[in-house]
This record gives sequence, C-alpha cells and structure tokens, in this order.
Amino acid sequence: MPEQATQRYETPVKITDVFLGFEGHGIFTMTLTVDFGGSQAMIGGYNLQGDTGFAAAFIRGVLQATGSNDITQIKGKTVLLISRNDRHSASVGALGIKQMPFDGGSEFLFDEAAARYR
Repeated sequence: MPEQATQRYETPVKITDVFLGFEGHGIFTMTLTVDFGGSQAMIGGYNLQGDTGFAAAFIRGVLQATGSNDITQIKGKTVLLISRNDRHSASVGALGIKQMPFDGGSEFLFDEAAARYR
C-alpha cells in the first residue's frame, strides 16, 4: 500500500529567540521560538549529541533556511513554518522551516535530516 503524503501547511512566523546549548536535562539541543502574531511555539529541540554529524547538519540547515551566515542573525527573521496542522500553538506539529519565497525559498525539514543521521 503506498505511503500517504503528510499534509503540509506553510505559515509565516517571526523567529523571536534562538537557543543552542544544553537544556535542563543536559541534552545538547537547538530550539527556535516562533511568533504567529500573538501566540508562540518552540520548534526544533532535537538531541544534537553524538558523533553522527547530525548536529552540524541541523545547525547548517537552520542557517540556510533562515538565510543567515551565523547564529546571531537568526533572531528576528521571518520564515515560513512548515507544519502538519494549521494550529498556532505549542502543538503546531513542526516539520521544518523555509525561507520566504522572495528570499530564495530554501527549505529545511527536521525529520528528514534526522533520518539521514540515525
């Protein structure tokens, strides 16, 4: 039986904060806080520990999809949030992020990158 395609929603969001470091349980991670124009959600949050190359690929993917040359340029960027649903809340079901079409449209899908390194 063919695999059913995941429904995708693209919603413009502003990245209001970036975290790259060790979260409360000591796990090395990167999260982006995105604003939908009144409500916020944190996306990303993947475990970046280990020697698989996933950490570098994840950070590089976020930089490219935000059109940034370094991590300090990410905050304040407007991107398209690619999600499984159209909820504007913490349960957004984030699949990834994508540059705005007028910025080049580079896309980064979180699970796709994770699957390549696991």
